[in-house]
Amino acid sequence: MYRFLGLFFLMVLGPLLLPSCSREPMGQGGGLLTYRDIRLGGVALQDSLGACFSTAKGTVVRAYELDGETGPGVDIVFVGLPGVRFFESPDVVSYWGLDQVPGARPTIFMHLEAEGQEGFTISDFDRMMDDSLLRARDITADQGALPLDGLPFLVLFENADGKKGALKIHAMKKAGKTSEITFDLKMQP
Repeated sequence: MYRFLGLFFLMVLGPLLLPSCSREPMGQGGGLLTYRDIRLGGVALQDSLGACFSTAKGTVVRAYELDGETGPGVDIVFVGLPGVRFFESPDVVSYWGLDQVPGARPTIFMHLEAEGQEGFTISDFDRMMDDSLLRARDITADQGALPLDGLPFLVLFENADGKKGALKIHAMKKAGKTSEITFDLKMQP
């Protein structure tokens, strides 16, 4: 009986309750790091689902896990508030009601407002097997937000180590502080 309950939890409830993502092998020549189905939550979900992601470790980091060891590795933070959702640099997230990230370093985000803006498309993201498209790209910080509709949607970023990447948002639950977002990530290793 207990074995059945344990199996039920792992197979049915586990994927719903535990944040996860999958890491895919690098593309040809090893010039790309890829993660799929990263799921982050808004301000009210920072302890349960997590609002932070570490590209170095490939893990979602919940607020209660933030410390001097995990904080410096966080380079992607999702801010979900009533009426607005966006990615923010880890060094300024406390302004938006999220827990401060100890040892946070800046990340620049560029929320692309239209397909093909900055010469980067969803098709480019899907076909990307190395970092050549990212290397040549200038990424400038913006005050952009995620659109209310029109998925998938692209966001470019550059972390404190100078590594550039792209996020393809493919699912979003719009619910104010309990908003959720699911995206794929490709970046320079």
